[in-house]
Amino acid sequence: MQQRLAEESEFVVGCRGFALTKPEHKYKIYTEYCPHDDLFHMKNRYYNAEFKGENGVPAEAKIPEEFIWYTFLALVEACLVMQQGGVEEAKDGWEPIVHRDMKPGNGKLRS
Repeated sequence: MQQRLAEESEFVVGCRGFALTKPEHKYKIYTEYCPHDDLFHMKNRYYNAEFKGENGVPAEAKIPEEFIWYTFLALVEACLVMQQGGVEEAKDGWEPIVHRDMKPGNGKLRS
């Protein structure tokens, strides 16, 4: 199913497989490779660059506004796909998907 979601939006990462751990009853999802890590680590890189800088001198390292808007667009599009099965219109018979773990660490950066 996640592979079909990835086909509906360039912002949804494709699924390679999954597993259920017996003792904890937790799912593990194996996704396609995302070479730029995730939003959590990207935010930390900017934070560390801003307050540490070179030779201990604080640097101006702000996340570009364009990136923030692009990220917002990507999240909205991904939520539309989970809610209605597509970006432009709802798919007939679509069962909405509840993510239950949206956080910066799960926002993968593919390109």
